Amino acid sequence: MPRVTEVRFHDDLHLVRYLEGREGKLFVVSRPYRVTWYLDGEPMSWIVPKGTETDLASIPTIVPKWIAQKVGGHIEAAVIHDHLCIVKPIAIGYREAAEVFLGGMVACGVPVWRRELMYRAVLIGGPKW
Repeated sequence: MPRVTEVRFHDDLHLVRYLEGREGKLFVVSRPYRVTWYLDGEPMSWIVPKGTETDLASIPTIVPKWIAQKVGGHIEAAVIHDHLCIVKPIAIGYREAAEVFLGGMVACGVPVWRRELMYRAVLIGGPKW
């Protein structure tokens, strides 16, 4: 299984919130931001472009708020994961995208128990390609 390590966010994440939902995508990235990581030891670099729409973390209503919320320390990781799921790059499969999400949460300081639950939820319920 591929291994993602050393996820790093190089720019501040700038979001604008829509007044009304646009098919559930309530936020838009207002400035591009760069993310790097290693995939099986090989450096990867990605830019989330300005205009990328996101719902932040896609959390089912049955999940208690003490486990996960839309807004929290994980939003940078959620936005890069959303973008990877939208563009479905050839070099990155859904498992690798989930690992980028996990590594991003590590980089953002999300507590271990929370990031493990959110990572597993993405693997089970997230998009597959």
